[in-house]
Amino acid sequence: MNKNTVKIITDNNLCIGCGLCKTSCRDDAIIIKFDKNKEYKPIIDFEKCTYCALCYFNCPMSAKNLNARIADASVHNTEYGIEKALNFYKGYENDYENYIKSSSGGILSGLLKYLLKTAKIDAVVHAEQNFTDNKGTYFQASISKTENEIDQKRSSFYYPIEFSEVLEKAVADESIKNIAFLGTPCVISSLTYLLRTRKDLRAKIKYKFSLMCSHNTGAGFTDMLVDSMTKDKSHRAFKHRDKENIPTADNFNNSVTFKDNKKLEVSRYKTPFTTNWRVYSYAMKGCSYCPDFFGADADAGFKDAWGFSVDRKEGETVLFSNLQEISDILIEMQEKEIITLSEITKKELIKSQKTTVADKSVYVGYRQNRKKYLRKNLKKKAKYSLIIP
Repeated sequence: MNKNTVKIITDNNLCIGCGLCKTSCRDDAIIIKFDKNKEYKPIIDFEKCTYCALCYFNCPMSAKNLNARIADASVHNTEYGIEKALNFYKGYENDYENYIKSSSGGILSGLLKYLLKTAKIDAVVHAEQNFTDNKGTYFQASISKTENEIDQKRSSFYYPIEFSEVLEKAVADESIKNIAFLGTPCVISSLTYLLRTRKDLRAKIKYKFSLMCSHNTGAGFTDMLVDSMTKDKSHRAFKHRDKENIPTADNFNNSVTFKDNKKLEVSRYKTPFTTNWRVYSYAMKGCSYCPDFFGADADAGFKDAWGFSVDRKEGETVLFSNLQEISDILIEMQEKEIITLSEITKKELIKSQKTTVADKSVYVGYRQNRKKYLRKNLKKKAKYSLIIP
């Protein structure tokens, strides 16, 4: 009997708060709590726990899984996660009214809507804004079944998202046959591990889409930003990246929407957003040991086109596809003038993010060696070398 559980993960400050350990538990021995540090953490009822270790083996931050991914990254270097990708693109959604609501080019939202419209999927599991009175959370997991819901939930959310309840709801919903799941690379890896042991879920997850990611933050990051912008506690919603009325994609706004629908917009250069983001001051601890920037276990990955010259000042999307089916659908959308795409190369994608990609996929090995929990579970120390094409 392996007595490892996700308590080892939380004790070592590696938990990312996805909640999928609860979804893997056959004994109903795990509850997920939003703790004082504004992060989701699993709590185990050891009177129910049978020490099957499924929660541990399905966790992307277990020593077994994390060390394996770091070792893989040492082999593939800055190409880790996209070494087998079929196609690379950048572009934007052509409908300006919808495009302006997205953080980047709106390609992902456009794709999700098209998959729903053409009945390739019945639902999307992803994050949404949660209208709050400042006592709850600003964002949460959700299920979308319509194109209108996708449009309402656009944008990037730098926030912990807990998926267990929503995933179980999707499995129980008989009207849902095919799901597109959207998450950060670590959550996509967690889902991939989970699918090995959950046949019912495996039958429904059709696509796994990654949001390329340098790191995520605890909810305290958003609380700090809102408090820096207004003392009014009646606010309803917060948006990390608001593109309305901006000069360029780089100079986006943070925005707070109040109960009377009035909106306060402040450039991210005039709030604590950029400074705190760049120094990782609210970053989840586990992010320091994750080697995956692109989404190694995803069918396709998406992000904003930093490092590229863009055709629209409000930004574009860069993406890779690991599935020919997804590549074909994107080309079909372009032919129907739903989106505008141009091909890029793997080399261009890596160079556009070279500092962050190197930090995630190569320099993570040095941090791994300093983390006692990971170091003592290493079977073979990986060799690292930095190669930027």
